[in-house]
Amino acid sequence: MNKDRFLLVFVFLIVVIASVGIIAYFSQNAVESIRQTTIDRRNADVDNLSIIIKEANPHLVNKAISTNYLGMHSLVAILDSNGNVITSTNNTILNNISLKKLDIFKQAINGEMGSKIETIGGTKMFVSYHAIQMPTTTWALLVIRPYDDSFSAYETAKSQVIVTVVLVTLLVTIFGLYVTRAYNSINDLAKKLDIAIKELIQADKEKGEFASMVSHDLRTPAVVIKSYTGMLLDPKIYGSLNEDQEKAVQAISNSTQKLETLIDDIFDAYKLEMKSLKLEKEDIDISNFIQQTIFELTPLCVKKGVSITTNIKVKGSVSCDSKRISQVISNLIKNSLDFVPTKGGQITIGVEKDENSNAVFTISDNGPGVPQEHVEHLFKKFYQVGKISSKQYGGSGLGLSICSLLVQAHGGKIWLDTSYTEGASFKFTLPDNKLEQI
Repeated sequence: MNKDRFLLVFVFLIVVIASVGIIAYFSQNAVESIRQTTIDRRNADVDNLSIIIKEANPHLVNKAISTNYLGMHSLVAILDSNGNVITSTNNTILNNISLKKLDIFKQAINGEMGSKIETIGGTKMFVSYHAIQMPTTTWALLVIRPYDDSFSAYETAKSQVIVTVVLVTLLVTIFGLYVTRAYNSINDLAKKLDIAIKELIQADKEKGEFASMVSHDLRTPAVVIKSYTGMLLDPKIYGSLNEDQEKAVQAISNSTQKLETLIDDIFDAYKLEMKSLKLEKEDIDISNFIQQTIFELTPLCVKKGVSITTNIKVKGSVSCDSKRISQVISNLIKNSLDFVPTKGGQITIGVEKDENSNAVFTISDNGPGVPQEHVEHLFKKFYQVGKISSKQYGGSGLGLSICSLLVQAHGGKIWLDTSYTEGASFKFTLPDNKLEQI
């Protein structure tokens, strides 16, 4: 983390320096452009004025320069080759300064021309000089104006650049501090999240160990009880029981069976929720698979007087964990057995293919159906239809939830067909199959 913070600070400094440097570079170019434009414009104005003076009547030179823009805002002086002032304007700009002693006078007389910034009499001036070739001599044209008056736009722009750079530096610094603070906050949250994740992993591990232990500790006495009740019901081992004794032992046996089912459901729900249940897929013949599942449930159906029929519209095989899909079908059939009439109850198992080539299993019955308000909650853990269903029919409320998780683990989906009006009809799909329509 210290390395990351050092890198963040380094990147922040680079960003600040780069931002300030880029802004300063382009701003300085813009400011220098203003400065150069001012100089170029002065040179052009001086050139034009020199042409006007050269072509004007000597007696009208003073009027020519006094009415010119330069003459109105600057000291404009024309000197002969000896340094004598022929005419000038705005002499107050330079008080008691001899113009012929200035270097710019000598440069103009020598035929040079140009503009520059020079300190005259302790004052910073913007000066221009230009030679005027007269018929018999050379005149020197000098244009002098205070620097601040000439370069006010330049200095304003320069000040703006400085302010801009300072503001940008300040803003980037504030942003950098904000980013650093945000990084530190995120870093602290990441640490807390890492600790929380480790605690959750440990909690899940402990929950798994607890579930495994509870499952084992509950199964062991249940197996013992089931074994001894089986022995008690066998007249060859302990002899015949009277009617009341047999009913009592049978009740113990039935309750033990329910306890084993509940233990299995709880442990399966846990493994499915933790995605630790491993499927053992194989290709199974769909017809044989359905017939075998029905055969295993026949005693329950006969006991309740319920008939099971099939409506298989396909042939071929389905790739699945046969034990788990059989568990799904058994749960759905047992669910129907709880609600169909004791006499005259009917359950139908159907298999077909849909337009997406999925195998579609249907378990429908002629029971009372499912009220609309319960439909969206059916596959939630521990949810039961009606307040008295668990007391009236038994069960933990995990059956449909386990069915849903097992089907999803196979890549399919499960739902209640609400268009079916003769009872309840559950459907689920399995995508991996080699089925053909009959």
